[in-house]
Amino acid sequence: MRSFALIAAIPAAFLLAACESTNTNLDPMLVTDTIELVTPTANSTLPTAVDITALARVIVGGRYPEELNDAGEWDFALRRVGSELQFVPAGKIGVFDLGGLSRAGITEPLNGRSFESVTQAPKQNTFITDRGVPVRVGEVYAARSRLVLCGPSAVEQYAKLQPLEVDAAAQRVRFRLVTNSRCADQRLSEED
Repeated sequence: MRSFALIAAIPAAFLLAACESTNTNLDPMLVTDTIELVTPTANSTLPTAVDITALARVIVGGRYPEELNDAGEWDFALRRVGSELQFVPAGKIGVFDLGGLSRAGITEPLNGRSFESVTQAPKQNTFITDRGVPVRVGEVYAARSRLVLCGPSAVEQYAKLQPLEVDAAAQRVRFRLVTNSRCADQRLSEED
C-alpha cells in the first residue's frame, strides 16, 4: 500500500511543480489577443465582460455575464459610470469564484510604463477588487484573474492589457491583452 501511495504522488508532484510561480526554469507561456467589449446598455451583441484566463494557451476572452454558461466565468466587466467607461472587477459586482468573493483585480494605469516594459505583475496589494478603474486609451494595466482550477490547485493567472480604442459615446473598448498561461506565474514577458 505504501508503494502505491508513493507512485501516485510522483505525477502529482510534477503537476504541482508545473504550477509553481517561482519556478523560473520554465519559460512563461504568453498568449496574446485583442478583445472588444461594450457596456450592457450599449445595445450591442458584443460581450460585456472578459475572462483573461488562458489555461489551454488560448485566452477565453469576451463573456456574457447574463448568460448561464458565462455567469461567474469572467474577471472584469465594462461599465459606464457617469461619463466615463470603467473596468469593474467581478467581486465588486458580487461574483464568487472557487475561494469566495472573486479575487479578480486590475491595477490603476501603470503610469510611465509602456506595454513592453511591463515584464512582471505588480505586488498583490496593487490589484483593485472593490471598485472600477477608468479606462484610458494607450494606458497599460496589469490584471489578475479569479481563482481557476489549474492542475490540482486553484490559482490566479496574470495579464497585462492596453486599451487601443475607447469610445465613450458608443460605450465600447478595444484592447490588447497578454496572459501568462502558466499557473500562477507572474511573468508577463519572455525576457529575463
